[in-house]
Amino acid sequence: MKNLFICGTPLQSLIASRIIELNNLTSNDCTLFFYSAVKNRKYDHYYRLLSKQCAHSVFYYCDFKFPGYITNAKKILSEMDYMTVYLASVNSVFSLAALSLRKHRFLYTFDDGTANLSPSSSYAKTYGLSLKKYLALKLLGNTYSVQKIRQESQGHYTIYPGLTNNISSKLIPISIFQTVQNASAAGKCAVILGTVFQEAFGADFVADVTQKLETLSAKLAGDVFYIPHPRGEVLRAQSLETIDSEKIAEDIIFNLLAKYESVDLYGFCSSVQINLAHVAGINNVFLTMSGAKPHVGDMFDVATKAGISPKLVIDLDILPR
Repeated sequence: MKNLFICGTPLQSLIASRIIELNNLTSNDCTLFFYSAVKNRKYDHYYRLLSKQCAHSVFYYCDFKFPGYITNAKKILSEMDYMTVYLASVNSVFSLAALSLRKHRFLYTFDDGTANLSPSSSYAKTYGLSLKKYLALKLLGNTYSVQKIRQESQGHYTIYPGLTNNISSKLIPISIFQTVQNASAAGKCAVILGTVFQEAFGADFVADVTQKLETLSAKLAGDVFYIPHPRGEVLRAQSLETIDSEKIAEDIIFNLLAKYESVDLYGFCSSVQINLAHVAGINNVFLTMSGAKPHVGDMFDVATKAGISPKLVIDLDILPR
């Protein structure tokens, strides 16, 4: 039975890979449609890794030129052979297009990160599509909605077992993390996690938040690293080393735990901090700052419900210069 995996981020690709392994699917069983408006080493790396597990793979670069980017994708999807669909982004036009072709008999969903947990994310909404988007897609033959996907999903693979999920209550726990072999040598390092600051704070706050993070980095002792978000800004500070890697933050931090006894992880209660909270050697330090959008604050509530207690909380607004 043919399986179509629809992915749009490195994390989604990593989860899809684990689903293939968990279900003992062969490459001949799997087809991959990977879409992105971003072209960089991280996206290419995880696309290549997942494509090795799929007999047929397409990297679809989305330029968002309406309606061409949708009609071209529908043509590609219509030529793919599948009976089961696995998807994470329930409001993606590509997910909706694949389902509207009505070639599938089975549908499974999986996590897209902490958007599945945040009560203010688009996934938490009943329908999840704006009226404008709904009407435009309907003109192009769309017959699906977020609500319909929720109803038809036969199971949801999650890396957050035990937590309320915005997509489904039919949860199938799955782990994307390997066993960590902590370094025997003493010593620790600090890691500042980047985010897409414009999305987390708004364009007017980008310069302010990056400057405050640079100030924070200068106050930290020992080795200090910065891991930028795949779509985020880069900090410019002599006091830290930016890790330029094709891997996502979780994989990078696993490598650091092989060199250091512990890692102090600084971030705005990010998905990486929640993902790694129960890994031995990880000490979470949550950052706060005025101007954060509601979904950033939501993650502090999610962390509390998940039983995640940070080592420290730092308010960047009162951080001395």
